[in-house]
Amino acid sequence: MNDHAQNITSELLFSLWARAAETKRNNPVVRDEYAVELIRWLGLEHAPFPGTPTEQLDIAIRTRIIDTITRAFIANNPTAIIIACRVGLDTRFQRVDNGLICWYNVDQPRIVQLRQKLFPTMKRVHYVPIPVTAPEWCRAIRTDNRPVLIILEQTSMYLERKELISLLDNIASAFPGSTLIMDAITTQEMRRRRKQNRNRPDAAELKWAARNVDSIVALNSEYVMVNEWIVNRWHRDRLSFWQRIRTSLPWRKNQGSLIVLMRYPENVNLPEEETEEDETASAGPDE
Repeated sequence: MNDHAQNITSELLFSLWARAAETKRNNPVVRDEYAVELIRWLGLEHAPFPGTPTEQLDIAIRTRIIDTITRAFIANNPTAIIIACRVGLDTRFQRVDNGLICWYNVDQPRIVQLRQKLFPTMKRVHYVPIPVTAPEWCRAIRTDNRPVLIILEQTSMYLERKELISLLDNIASAFPGSTLIMDAITTQEMRRRRKQNRNRPDAAELKWAARNVDSIVALNSEYVMVNEWIVNRWHRDRLSFWQRIRTSLPWRKNQGSLIVLMRYPENVNLPEEETEEDETASAGPDE
């Protein structure tokens, strides 16, 4: 590790490191040469990936699925607006760019500042240094009636349910007709990760998990489900014998990481913003 990596938490490096490690494998699930270069520049090319092989595979599969969805959207909408929320050190733009899309990276100011040091300035890549939980980030993006794809990767599990509902409401209000990719972890997976994170002092707190895909859609009933993916059903040849057995059990085969593709119709009647008087009148106990 060199001076460039000293102030970067291992949690922030985790997915980048996993993609770089996957790229070096024979027949990798996903290729991310930019991640390899970044890890090399940070002086970590000879350091082992700090997670487990299962975690590394999970990240690789999730990346490939979301990349595939994103490329398909871009193929149908070559001049689309792509919004990556809580972007961290993601390198998806470098993998899927067609030379025409406009890309927005949304994250906390310190993450945006870090990215601006690590990534070259690009004309079609814009930064919004606002946390995703603040509604202001939605108002900072102009879509000019272009198709919009929003990517909520590794976001839902770090928000409280109320925060996640509010985020989806803000997106629906600001970007009617948009398409949304969102991943989540199941309750069983959350318990497993929390146990692992006890030995990772800089791991972010896990706050929300989905019982199943239906509980994701239930966060905002106006979204229309388009497709769903269960990560542990992919590339099972990379799992150990006992992992394949465990993830085939009826009560475990739908557990782990989930990815959903949803759309928000353009012609829905969005609720009007409540006044302070309305909020007081409608206030009640938390459910």
